[in-house]
Amino acid sequence: ALVALLAAVLFVPLVAVPSQAATTGYRDVTGSYQFYKEISWMTEKRIATGYADKRFRPEELVTREAFAAFMYRLAGWPSVSLPAKSPFKDVPKDSQFYKPIVWMAATGLSTGWEDGTFRPRWNITRDAMAAFLYRYEDKPSVTLPAKSRFSDVPTSAQYYKEVTWLSKSGMTTGFSDGTF
Repeated sequence: ALVALLAAVLFVPLVAVPSQAATTGYRDVTGSYQFYKEISWMTEKRIATGYADKRFRPEELVTREAFAAFMYRLAGWPSVSLPAKSPFKDVPKDSQFYKPIVWMAATGLSTGWEDGTFRPRWNITRDAMAAFLYRYEDKPSVTLPAKSRFSDVPTSAQYYKEVTWLSKSGMTTGFSDGTF
């Protein structure tokens, strides 16, 4: 359900969602769907485009390459100089998401992995989303509490600062059981 969480928890606070969102046009996201307004907003802003079969597939996991496309579109489809050689050895120049991934590398939103890969088809984790959004917002300062508000994000976690910022910004509240 990361797509739905992405729509409802991560993107929506960046820009106000109208109280009456337009139709999504997706066969699997009707007006009664929990995140209908958020998915409508993402669709209206061309951040999400759905699938060719007119489905959004809101309960499917999001890949790192798809999240790169979301971020690129959120940024307004900025121009990017495409290098002769891919910045990541597992992202070929003919990849559907080459441009957004190159943009993320060029802007410093993503550095990839130490082995020179981006791992585009891996499912993105919520803490990695937090890190990308934190970098997108120019790494704002955040006061880190001595104890994490989320039971599954210890203060020693790699993205503790980013998840804490995401929470303090109001973009996420986590789950009712106290986990992120």
